[in-house]
Order: sequence, then C-alpha cells, then structure tokens
Amino acid sequence: MKVLVAHPQQQHSYMLARALLAAGHDVTYMTTVYGSPRSLTRVATRFLGGNDRSKAEGRYMVDFPDKRVVQRYEALGLLSLLLLRVDKNKKLYNALNCWIDEHFGHKVAELAKQGDFDAVVCYNEHALSTFKELSHTAPGIARVLDVSASMKPYHAKAFLEDIEANPWLPAKRKREFVDYFHNGLGEAFDEVAASDWFLSPSAHVDKSLCFCGANSDMIIRCPYGSNFEVDKDNSATHSPVRFVYCGRASMPKGIHHLLRAADTLEPGSFELSIIGAYDNADGFLTPYLNKYEFTGNVLKSHVKEIMSKSDVMVFPSLTDGMSLACLEALACGLPLLTTTATGASDFVVEGSNGFVVEPGDEAALAEHMRWFMEHPHELEAMKSAAVESARKITWKAYNECVKDAFGRIGGEQTFERQTL
Repeated sequence: MKVLVAHPQQQHSYMLARALLAAGHDVTYMTTVYGSPRSLTRVATRFLGGNDRSKAEGRYMVDFPDKRVVQRYEALGLLSLLLLRVDKNKKLYNALNCWIDEHFGHKVAELAKQGDFDAVVCYNEHALSTFKELSHTAPGIARVLDVSASMKPYHAKAFLEDIEANPWLPAKRKREFVDYFHNGLGEAFDEVAASDWFLSPSAHVDKSLCFCGANSDMIIRCPYGSNFEVDKDNSATHSPVRFVYCGRASMPKGIHHLLRAADTLEPGSFELSIIGAYDNADGFLTPYLNKYEFTGNVLKSHVKEIMSKSDVMVFPSLTDGMSLACLEALACGLPLLTTTATGASDFVVEGSNGFVVEPGDEAALAEHMRWFMEHPHELEAMKSAAVESARKITWKAYNECVKDAFGRIGGEQTFERQTL
C-alpha cells in the first residue's frame, strides 16, 4: 500500500512512519522541520545547546531513508519554533501556524494526487485543508486521521464544566482554559466529517471522536508504546512516599486539583515533585512553590531519573488522549493515580497497578494519595504490578496494531476502488 504520512510538526508521526515501513508499505513522510543532511534544520542545530539541541537532534529518523522524506516550508517551521519560545501572548505564533497548516495541507494534497497514493495520514487539528481538497478531487485516496489528543469540542465540554464547578479560579486561570480554543473548535467537526478512518490511542479519544460525529466502526485502536526501558528494580518504597506529576503544570492538566488535594494531607508526610513547565506570572502557584518541588522543563534523561526515585505517578488531567509520561511512569515502576478522562486509564487495573478517579474529584485524589502513604507493603506490590503491565506497552505492540489497521484500511480501500 502506498501511504503518505504528513505532519507540519511532529507528535508521534515518526513512530507511525516507521511502523508502516516495517510492515512493508511504500511510505513517504512529509513535514516542515526535519534534520536531513543538507537541511536548514541541521545547520540551525549546530548553534543550539543543552535541551534545545537535544530536541532539535530528535527531529530526525536515523532508521528511515532520507529519500522518503519531503520537506515544505522549513524556514517557516523553524520560525514557528522560535516564536513558541519568545511570543508570550502567542498571537504571532498562532497566526503563523494557521497559515502553515493551510498551505502545507494543500501541498500534501498535491503530492498525494501526483504520487498516486492509496492513503494519506494527517493529524487532528492539521488535516482539514488536505482532506477537504482530497474529498473533492481524489475521493479514492483513503483519508486517515491519526488522533493523538482528544478532539477540541470534547476538550471544551470538560473545561467549561470545570470552570462552572470551580468559580473560585482567578480570571487568568479561567482564560488558560478558553485561550486553547483560539481557533479550530468548529473545524474539528469538519475534520471528522472529511475523514474516512481514524487511528485512536485510547477509549477516551474514541469518545471524543464519536462526540464529533465519527462512525465508531471506522475507529481503529492503536495504543502507543513507552519510550523508557522497563525498570526491573524499583519496587522498594520511600518514606515519606514520593509522588510525581509530569506534564505542563496547567489547568487543563488538573494541576489546581492536585495541589488542593495535596494541601489536605499532613505536611511532611509525603513529597511531591512537579516535572514540567509552569507559569506563575499571576502568583497563583506562589503558595505551593516552597511546599513542593517544581522542576520546570528538564531533559528526558532527568525525567527518568526523578521517576525512578519516586513511588506514585499522579496525573489528574481533565482530558488527555494518551500521556506518554504515564506510560513511562509505569515502565519506571510507578502505579498511576489518574482520571477517567485520560487515555492512560486504559492501562490501569484498579487496585493492582493504580487507581482511577473522576476528573476534578479532589477528595478522591487526596483519599488515594493517603492510601498509598498508609499502605507501604501494598504500594510495593503495586509497583511490581506497574512494571509487569509496562512490559506489554511497547512500540513493538504499536507496530503490530498499525500493521493490522492498514491491512484493514488497504483491503477495504482496494475493494472500494474496484467497485467505483
């Protein structure tokens, strides 16, 4: 099957391209920023250092042939990455990315038609211009929407419900929810309508797709793998118990609920590390900065180091398609305390390798955190169970799911073409 995988940014698109190539498909990968030998990206990387250089070097697949990679709008893609760092209100950043999405999408459609591809894979919030054009000019090409995060309208529902339930939140923090919908909210329904197939990593994403009008029969589940090797020796617990959160410390991720739940526990009876970027310009986090450890952004190697010295991963997100950090935590031997609104909850066996609560339920979060603190022997067993569950959460398993998915898509698409 001849497949074009296209993403103007990155997400897990490299993993899909590799999986399709390994399954024997004729794969082309199209993007903006990519470290090909003679690319602007490769030149720019030489002037970076530390975490920035590590991220830039990650924009390359050593096991994917360079001749199969097509780049468009590379300079604008690099400018977008710069604006992400310096444009505080994100106005220029959002405007540039809207332009890139639209025009990159047309380039994808052109290549798909010129190359006589059987299928095109694009990503939610980046697929609309490509799929709308193909649906009119090349309907025989299968349009596959790979959905990593739950759909925006489903996000909006969750966020507005949390605002209604928490009127005490400062205006700036309420805006943090709403600003996410600067654009693309209504377009999500059009994106789903223009798609033939959907790749989903979790039951939570399935629900969000159906909420936006997707036919459940066209949704194929492809859970992601963990980027960490399984830690075979992290069953011992610490005193006090060490909880860790990994992700941007933001309202959509439920950080306000975690901090308020933690504040109901006895001070000094536990430790809490919060890994990830955070914004305290309004002073909202000030009461917590001296109570808990806020690391800010750190290298992936340091994330693993912190996780390997922790006991429990707490991830109270209001909506999340599939947190790779949660999968990595399981590989480090950490039970999960997460919500029903996260894709990672698919891997939780209640009471065995973690617990699942309703999003926003601070009392339940605190209750389960207290349980971990009061049951060190049970926690030790749960850490072992976390490691065992992580052994099945691999990119090899993902590759098999992708192989099966495109066997199904290719078989039905061939039949449809023959009957046109």
